[in-house]
Amino acid sequence: MRVKIHAKKSLLLYLILLTAWPGMITAMSGPEMDVKVVAKELENRFEACPRREMVIPFQQEKHKPVWAKLGFGPPTQVFADIKPYDSVLYPNIITIEFRLDFTYGPMRKSKAEATKDTNLVTLAVGVPSLRGSRYRYIYLVGSDGIRVKSREVFQDPMNGTNGSWSDAPTYPDACWDRIGVK
Repeated sequence: MRVKIHAKKSLLLYLILLTAWPGMITAMSGPEMDVKVVAKELENRFEACPRREMVIPFQQEKHKPVWAKLGFGPPTQVFADIKPYDSVLYPNIITIEFRLDFTYGPMRKSKAEATKDTNLVTLAVGVPSLRGSRYRYIYLVGSDGIRVKSREVFQDPMNGTNGSWSDAPTYPDACWDRIGVK
């Protein structure tokens, strides 16, 4: 009699586990779907960033300094990629690659004049690395959100050799540098 009851309990447990299996698959794929949503949201946040502008003086030899407004961005060619990561706390990484174009305004006699410039233009040269740079920001993704792992800029030597990625400078007033910072 005990064997029959034990067998019935085992069968019942087996059936419960068997019917729960599809839910387990869904639960396991749920975070993956969330990571895709996070990646798309990151892309949208980068694309929404405004151009970073600053007005700086240029010292001319034997002349008074002149002022110009410079701009970086907004980010273009934004692309997100998701990869698994060997961490319990952060099981995924999201890599955001984007481009920042450099723009400038005309030389002005005063800082106030340069500050008013709104129509900044891209440097008209055939060398792409002088018109802007490629960036790669890597984020750790976990249950507590995202954290910056690294920020890199592509260094193009412009001599026909291969370039390389190196640490990117960060600016507290640049929208793209505040994403993922707590």
